Amino acid sequence: MKKDCCCMSERTKLRSEKEYKSLIHRLNRIEGQIRGIRGMVEKSAYCPDILVQAAAANAALNAFCKELLSEHIKTCVADDIRAGREESVDELTELLNLSQLLRTPARQLSLGQRMRCEIAASLLHSPKLLFLDEPTIGLDAVSKLAVRDFIRQLNAARKTTVILTTHDMQDIEALASRILLIGKGKILMDGPLDDIRRGGESIDETVASLYQQYDI
Repeated sequence: MKKDCCCMSERTKLRSEKEYKSLIHRLNRIEGQIRGIRGMVEKSAYCPDILVQAAAANAALNAFCKELLSEHIKTCVADDIRAGREESVDELTELLNLSQLLRTPARQLSLGQRMRCEIAASLLHSPKLLFLDEPTIGLDAVSKLAVRDFIRQLNAARKTTVILTTHDMQDIEALASRILLIGKGKILMDGPLDDIRRGGESIDETVASLYQQYDI
């Protein structure tokens, strides 16, 4: 029988029957919760009552993500280590300060800790192109600085191209060499950081000015 693993070429995974059933069971529950919320909206239920059910659905989705991440670490990440990628794992562990988290169950990790683990998992295969969506959201100040510093090192040392989406202007100032500002599906500005700072304005001021100009 083929062993559970992540396939690097096709980016698929052969899951055990236990893992598959557990994940599908969670998704079925979430699907039922979403249908229930839709029914409440259709029946004009009281807003706070809907919000309570939405919070429960969100908690269930977070639990699904935690279990998925936990299984990923136990299988795919472990396979990478056995395949001889210890140096990559050690580097990511040190730079993202994960040494205290390696033996911690995923369900016990904070949002910031899970974010750092997810970044590490996405980098294990040394991608040439990396997409990061709000990589510092929910992180404390120290973790934000660590993640930004790691992204800079990754770009410089491994020549990895990083495409970053963020609402954090400090992320932009710290990391971006080219900026695309998008509003209502339109590109409002495309250029280097210095072009965004028009006439000595801060990035926040420039963005606010453009949003007003385009009525966004």
